[in-house]
Amino acid sequence: MTPSETVSAFLDAFKNEDEATLKQVYAGEANDFLSAYEDGALDKDIPKELLDSLMAKWYDFDYKVNGETIAEDGKTATVDVTITTYDMTAVFNNFYTEFMNRALEQYSGNSNDVSEEEYTKMAYEVLQEEIDKATKKNYEGDATLSLTKTEGKWLVDKIDENNEDFLNVITGGLMDVLNDIVNTLDSEEDK
Repeated sequence: MTPSETVSAFLDAFKNEDEATLKQVYAGEANDFLSAYEDGALDKDIPKELLDSLMAKWYDFDYKVNGETIAEDGKTATVDVTITTYDMTAVFNNFYTEFMNRALEQYSGNSNDVSEEEYTKMAYEVLQEEIDKATKKNYEGDATLSLTKTEGKWLVDKIDENNEDFLNVITGGLMDVLNDIVNTLDSEEDK
């Protein structure tokens, strides 16, 4: 397989949660992506329905391979892709706005007697509503995947924090949202 064919196999296997194929074309562990919430990577207190909805959006994307570049030594390559998926930036921005509106409404109507559990439950409900509203794949972004030729075949290099462009695009901008939250919190701490 060429580097482009390997990336296509990788993305198709990712979309289809095909662990056997991922093991053949990906240098990392197949479960780096698959069933993240089942292996404890996500909070166990988050309702399963909510996680299932989020993961369904994550695996439902379209892609186009735009080209490949093979290094002169023939040992490494890069493949440029365009991914179209659900706009998680909008989902989380809408969630934040709606949750704050409802929380303020509930807070003002209950004489400050709202428990943390009630706010958490409300947050999950609002997030589920916003995920359900995301019905169109209207987030598009470009990313570059690196590959290494190992024992005569191309493997997509392990995806980690050094591949944030890919992680951001595949999650519909979710990494941008999380970085914005971290930056906001950091700037608040600095005050």
